[in-house]
Amino acid sequence: MELEYANKVKTYALANIDDARVKNLLDSLLGVLYPKQAGDDVNVMLDVNDLRLNSYVTAIMQDGLFRNDIIEAVDGVNLRAFADQLENFLLPQFVVCNKKYYGIVQPGYASGDQFGIGYVLATDPHSSVFLTQKEATSESGASSAAYYKSLGVPANRIRMGLTNKQAEGEIRKVTGEGKNAKLRGNSGIREVNEGTKQVSKTFSPAKKAKHREALGLSGDAGAAHLKDPQVKEWLASKGVPDSGKIVILWSRFSGKSGNAHTEHDTSYTGMAQIIAGLKDMDAVLIVGDSQPKGKAGGQEKYQHIADTFNNYGGKESGKLWGKGEGKMVGRGMRKKWVSTEAGDELNDNFGAKVIVMTEFWKDETAKSWGGNGRTGQFLLYDYLHRNYDVARHLGFRSGNLEAIAMLGFDVRYMEEPDSWGGDRMAVWHARPDGKTTGGGDAAGYERLGVTDSSNRLGRHLLEQPGSGFRSNQLESYKTPEQRKAARFKEDGTSRPRGFTDHDLQNVDQYLVNGDPLHGIPDAYRTTVKGIADELNVAKKRFLLES
Repeated sequence: MELEYANKVKTYALANIDDARVKNLLDSLLGVLYPKQAGDDVNVMLDVNDLRLNSYVTAIMQDGLFRNDIIEAVDGVNLRAFADQLENFLLPQFVVCNKKYYGIVQPGYASGDQFGIGYVLATDPHSSVFLTQKEATSESGASSAAYYKSLGVPANRIRMGLTNKQAEGEIRKVTGEGKNAKLRGNSGIREVNEGTKQVSKTFSPAKKAKHREALGLSGDAGAAHLKDPQVKEWLASKGVPDSGKIVILWSRFSGKSGNAHTEHDTSYTGMAQIIAGLKDMDAVLIVGDSQPKGKAGGQEKYQHIADTFNNYGGKESGKLWGKGEGKMVGRGMRKKWVSTEAGDELNDNFGAKVIVMTEFWKDETAKSWGGNGRTGQFLLYDYLHRNYDVARHLGFRSGNLEAIAMLGFDVRYMEEPDSWGGDRMAVWHARPDGKTTGGGDAAGYERLGVTDSSNRLGRHLLEQPGSGFRSNQLESYKTPEQRKAARFKEDGTSRPRGFTDHDLQNVDQYLVNGDPLHGIPDAYRTTVKGIADELNVAKKRFLLES
């Protein structure tokens, strides 16, 4: 097996490298690694005489064929370690399948998977990614590629512009795997969910530290950063208090921007409902998207929500925005801000400062600490985590929150029952022993269940069979008339906006007390969990039988 692997490497290199010196060197090197014995049996030499090794290293350095970083990585002790370095240089654009080398095939549109894949690329040097397209006009995955490069992943481990079949074919050129190989998990070709799987299986303090370092953070989650003073100054300029208990609410509009899961997009009303329960926190930060791509006015809507809370119910205007007397900004149907009096009643004791920080990476002043870049943005959340008594994140299920959890921050993601794709992330959930079903440490990405989508179009889409499987759910709602029809019921009444009172209670308990079930006795929790588990088993059995 070892000889077969060596010959694959050698065959490719000899066919694709013109320099005779490199060919001769590789031939000699593989001869040392895999010398033939009597009967052509393979004897892999793990320990090689230092003089023989030194002669090869000296020859390479004199020829000047290789980059300095590779030369410096050779420790002069173990030829196999050196061969790995040589191999990585000789085959920069390919991955080699020999139990440790593999390539992840990621469709260009699957940007939500980039954080899990980024974790793999940052922590396993034997991994590569192939960003694929259905056709030339399809999403190329350029933003994912840029993210991987920002992690310090070498360009030779990032390929773009291929179809799925082409990517798989490129890998097979080296691995020699058959085109009909079915056990892909044991091959060099890995699916887009490989990142999710590996976090479930391998997450650990050491892996977390390595991932944090790739993002420019300290491996020690409690250590200060050189740019902390700039972050502190920038937060102060936004009106954020310098200590205390804060909540970070994530705004998402990916679905309405043309991607999947419109049901997980934010509702402005729902955001205001959540904020209304946070009167005892010191600050509430709204981060993420302002509005769907191609739209405008979202920043203003969020600022109006913030002003309404910060000014004791908006004494200049008793409503949140828009027309009509029914604009809810309170708690479900219990509170409506339709007058100054109602606003005062709701906010007499509202002490939290609400600050709009959506799309802060576009702010020129964020450049002072690197906040204008994808990886630099994580420094902000790291600073909040280290310098505040409480810093809890909440949003609907998204790749951004996956990344936040992997860095060690306090996160919950919202999701409705039977959400399409929901089972995929359940492999990250913690068992009672703190491990996942995959055997790794739980990353901290835990679900907070809600009854339904918080936006009207999302509720409508959840009623449509199979709607979650389309990457662009809005293709059937192109005209304003079609979208308006989706927001209203058949009787002409509006679909509900926001969350139910029950959902808001669970959200409050997590954001304020750190546990959605705060105050519920353990015996009740155990009973309810048992019923839920039985229901899930019965549901799966029903689906299999039907």
